[in-house]
Amino acid sequence: NGVNQYAAVPTDGVGSIYDFGAAWTIQAWIKPGANCVAGYCNIIGKEYSFLISTIGNKLIFCTGNGTGWNIIWREAGGYIPTGAWSHIATTYTGTTLTIYLNGTAIHVSNSVTAVGNNNERFTIGARTVLANGDASSERFQGEIDEVRVWNSARSQVNIESDMHSRPTLSDSNLKAYFDFNEGSGSALINRVTNSLAETDLSLAGSPSWL
Repeated sequence: NGVNQYAAVPTDGVGSIYDFGAAWTIQAWIKPGANCVAGYCNIIGKEYSFLISTIGNKLIFCTGNGTGWNIIWREAGGYIPTGAWSHIATTYTGTTLTIYLNGTAIHVSNSVTAVGNNNERFTIGARTVLANGDASSERFQGEIDEVRVWNSARSQVNIESDMHSRPTLSDSNLKAYFDFNEGSGSALINRVTNSLAETDLSLAGSPSWL
C-alpha cells in the first residue's frame, strides 16, 4: 500500500544467501499502483549493498560497499507504466552492472565497484535500516511478483527466455525464488530446492494476496 507493507528476511548476517558475490542477478515483475512522486519507492534492496527503486515512471538504483554508498541514486531510465506489469532485472558481472526492462537493456555501468555485504535485511517493497530501529521507508505502492535472486550474471538471452516461466528450482545458481502464490499467511516462502526456512521472508502490514 506504500504506507506500511513490505517483506523482509527476519534476520540476516554476513555469509547469508542475500550477500552479493562477484556476480549476481535480481529479477522481478512489478505493477505500480501509482507514480512514485513523494520520494523513492523501493522494489528490492539491502541497505548499503543495493537498492532498485522507482521515481516517477523511471527506474533508479544505487550500490554500496557494505557500510556506505558507492553510487548515490542513479537513473536507469526506461518507462514504468502504472496499472500494468513490467519485468525488471539487474545483473552484475564483477565489473559491469546492467539493468533490463522487459528483457531490454536500458542502462549499463562499467567498472562498478563490487557490492559490499553486511547484516542489513534483504527487503522487498520497502527500504529497511537497522540503525533506524529497522524502520521501513521509501515503500512501494502496487503489486510485486516472481522475485528471483541468482549468484550468477544472467545473460540477456536468459532473461528474455525465462521471464515468463518458472525457473528450475534445483539450479545451483538460484539462491532465492518467491512466486507469491501462498495466497494467505504472513510469509513468503523461498521455493528453491532444499532452501532453509531462515531464508523465507516475513510480511509486515498484512498486504493483500491477489
